Amino acid sequence: MILSIIIPCFNEEKTILEILNKVNTQKKFFNIQIIISDDGSTDNSIEIIRMLSKKDPRKLIFKEKIRQRNS
Repeated sequence: MILSIIIPCFNEEKTILEILNKVNTQKKFFNIQIIISDDGSTDNSIEIIRMLSKKDPRKLIFKEKIRQRNS
């Protein structure tokens, strides 16, 4: 059984590593899949997530969403 963990992200460069480290502690109990949905971050969140997904693409899926602006 796979446990899918969905993490919404917007400008989380300061916290994303800590969040993922805490989630990864669950690996010993579950087969996990981490899905991060970025909503158009303007900081380095996207670069950090891409770097991590290259290291372990089976566990980390990056989905970039285009943030829409209201007119």
